[in-house]
Amino acid sequence: LGRRGVFGKAVERLAAGLSDHAVAVSPSTARALEGLGVPAPVPVVPNGIDLSRIAAIAPAAESSDVIFTGRLIREKNVDVLLRALVPVREEVGGLRALIVGDGPERPALEQLARDLGLAVTFTGFLPDYESVIAAMKASKVFVLPSTREGFGIAALEAMACGVPVVTTDHPGNAARDLIVPGVNGFCSGLSAGELGEGILFWLKNGSEDRDLITRTAQDFDWGNVTVQVERYYSNLYDSERIARV
Repeated sequence: LGRRGVFGKAVERLAAGLSDHAVAVSPSTARALEGLGVPAPVPVVPNGIDLSRIAAIAPAAESSDVIFTGRLIREKNVDVLLRALVPVREEVGGLRALIVGDGPERPALEQLARDLGLAVTFTGFLPDYESVIAAMKASKVFVLPSTREGFGIAALEAMACGVPVVTTDHPGNAARDLIVPGVNGFCSGLSAGELGEGILFWLKNGSEDRDLITRTAQDFDWGNVTVQVERYYSNLYDSERIARV
């Protein structure tokens, strides 16, 4: 792992033991906490999104076939996404991709896109949340080839926009927990070939299923998540009170 990797694991293990009542935002995070010594089962209460706010945002004027949003760091594997677009381009004429975000990998990624001859727009960070959601709504497929996501809120927001998600089937990527295969997305191995297959499938089939994809995000609306939070802490309070009697 190297010195930074060992140090990071030590910090994670210490942080995991700070609470007597750990709560995870995803099944993947729950399993990771259990692996760090937190007694199982770790309860899961997901992050939430505001579905009504997302529904009220109009699509951006400029459309794209494929979109990624996030920090341009190594763990996001945007280079694999770019390489995956090469065979997709052979099947989809005029393929256009949008990379929303910034980070230390951006110069290398821009150069790779040029070397591959891809029509990719790097926007940097957009000015506000509405602009990001508008860009998602104007795209056909959201791709998240990350190997380190504690939840994957951007993937969930894409689903709320009716956009299918192609992500990696990796133990460090909690966004895979959001995928219902064939309904709202596809989990891929971390290879350009597999990622490209998922992208191509949804480019050909995703436009027919936007309403169905949006419905898969309904359980994560803040109204529903708030009920789960209240129920968890109410049950915890009752358990603690009984234990003191």
